[in-house]
Amino acid sequence: EDSKSVKIFEAITPALNKLLNDIRRSFDYYESTVKKKPVQKILLSGGSSKIKNIDRFLSERLGIPVEINFPFKNININSKNFDFDFLRANAVCFNVALGLALRTRSER
Repeated sequence: EDSKSVKIFEAITPALNKLLNDIRRSFDYYESTVKKKPVQKILLSGGSSKIKNIDRFLSERLGIPVEINFPFKNININSKNFDFDFLRANAVCFNVALGLALRTRSER
């Protein structure tokens, strides 16, 4: 499986390098216009954050901590109604849906 992972990583490296460049450009813009403080941490979400070791890859190259966001960490989940293992494995795909579900009526 390691050789398979290496081949996959080699195949996606150009896309990851473009992502790194885009993140750096976003950081530069943010730091120069919005705030004078540097970005201190990245929270990843969405399906691409399920790429094995993407958090470590980005952290090593950007020099800041990168975490995979778990949107359910402050929400009580009834294990009788939901498969918690499924939620944990796919949580990064639920960020937008969860955010919309938590909005109040006045925000809609």
